[in-house]
Amino acid sequence: MSETPWTALPMEEGAPLHYRELGEGPPLLLLHGFGCDGHSFDGLADCLKERFRVIIPDQRGHGRSAACTFPNVRDVMDPLDCLADDAAHLIDRLAGQPVVALGWSMGAAVLFATIARHGQARFAGLVVEDMAPRVANDSGWDLGLIGAGSPKETAAVSERMAEDWPQVVERMAPRVFADAETSLVGELQRTMLDSDPGAMALLWRALATADFRETCSAIDLPVLLTRGAHSRLYPAETMDWLAARMVKAECRTYLHSGHAPHLEEPDRFAADLAAFAGRCVAERGESI
Repeated sequence: MSETPWTALPMEEGAPLHYRELGEGPPLLLLHGFGCDGHSFDGLADCLKERFRVIIPDQRGHGRSAACTFPNVRDVMDPLDCLADDAAHLIDRLAGQPVVALGWSMGAAVLFATIARHGQARFAGLVVEDMAPRVANDSGWDLGLIGAGSPKETAAVSERMAEDWPQVVERMAPRVFADAETSLVGELQRTMLDSDPGAMALLWRALATADFRETCSAIDLPVLLTRGAHSRLYPAETMDWLAARMVKAECRTYLHSGHAPHLEEPDRFAADLAAFAGRCVAERGESI
């Protein structure tokens, strides 16, 4: 798509947060995954901008917002809490009404954190794309990231991120897709290399210790749970667990996708998202 200008949103401290807006209509917020940026939603935004006002930030520490860093002292504020506050700030400044929000992978964790910190009132509906309420695993939970261990063991990966982010990216990107040979891998790797390694290390430690199971169990918003049938990151049972606890959840599985159905099956994903968002808007008595 043609490059839409990026806008700098001033923050209380430090560098601004960058975002794009496309189209007109009810607001639709798209939050990218770990190490990525808003360009991962270019194709999806092109499909949706005729019906919705699509808001796409580069989240703190990522892409054009890489200079918008996290506090240096871990105890000051959890990095996920920073991203949650950023999302709330973005909604308040730009939307002026509850939004339908899509969170891909880490982006969904940001939505969970936003609800945990600020409640559900800012949202008309949620779309969760292949994410667990808890990334780490232990003896009482095995629905987190495939291959992840305890929170301590999972957090230890952050040291490799800080020391050699390019190597981590090289290993991580192929796991995102059902077809590890797809050209999408190279595109994702180039995007991830623009993120700040120090910020990624901080954020990974936060993801490794976060637990949103209680938060997710209390969500009473309309929720669309999506995953690829060939996801190498989270088991199918993770979506089942969420669906059993979210009272207004519906599920979609994409048979030819891995962790990123919005990139691997873009037409069907865009149609499902538009239909779901349209229903959320209609339920609020609004029009598209």
